[in-house]
Order: sequence, then C-alpha cells, then structure tokens
Amino acid sequence: MGGFYFYNTGIKKYKNQDSEETVKWYRESYSRGCDEAKEALVKLDRAAAEKGDAYAQYELAKLITPDLSVPANVSDAQEYCKKFCEEHKSEYEESARWLKMAVEQGQKDALFELGKRYRWGNGGVKLDHEEAKKLLAEAYELGVKEAFD
Repeated sequence: MGGFYFYNTGIKKYKNQDSEETVKWYRESYSRGCDEAKEALVKLDRAAAEKGDAYAQYELAKLITPDLSVPANVSDAQEYCKKFCEEHKSEYEESARWLKMAVEQGQKDALFELGKRYRWGNGGVKLDHEEAKKLLAEAYELGVKEAFD
C-alpha cells in the first residue's frame, strides 16, 4: 500500500512523496514482513533524519541495526555473537550515531534505546552505567514506563 502512495499511482495522490500517510503504510507493510517496505522506509527515514527530524532519526537507527538471532544449530553462541557484532560494527555505529542525534533533541524512544545500549555496552556504544542511568531516567520522565525496569 505504501508504494501506491509513494509512487502516486494508487488510491490517492500526494505531492509530497514522504508524507506521513506514505510512511504509515510502509511501516504497516514492514511490520507484516515486507522487505521492500523496509528498503523504502530506510530511504524515507534517512531523508527526514538528515533534515533533523528526531523521530525519523530514531526510526532509521532501528531499521539499520543488524538483527542478531543465533541459529539453533550453533554450538558456541557467545563466539557467534562476537563474530556477528564485529562483522556489523559499522552498522551498529551508524545506528548509535542516529540515536544520539535523536537524543540531543529529547526524543523519548531514542533515550530509552540508547540507554539500554549503554547499560549493556552493545549496539555501537561502550558500557557506561552512568550514561545509561541518565538516559533511562530521562526517558522514564518523558513517559517511557519500561525505562524503570
């Protein structure tokens, strides 16, 4: 559905190709497993993120973060994870960079996500309990109740 909006070929035509409606439909498609929607979202979010949109920065960070899932047949999960993270280091670092930009603007979900990363020392940042506490407390104050855990 997002493609219909984006390419102005469907139900309704939009002059602004990265309209909220387009992004909404791409997010819906992506949530249902459509890989093409993810590619489109990365383009749309990157364009908005580069213009300073804090929510787009947060969403882009989530989209470009490599998904680490350990196959069941792996004998040494810890070694597998270490190798995976080394291979995807630049993606994790780029993701963290976008999160930090969103945090600078007070984006609550980015505060929570970056706080979790500092808590565990992963996702492109080094372990830092003080920074984690600060970010998670701020996220909690802004309404992210999960930050209290």
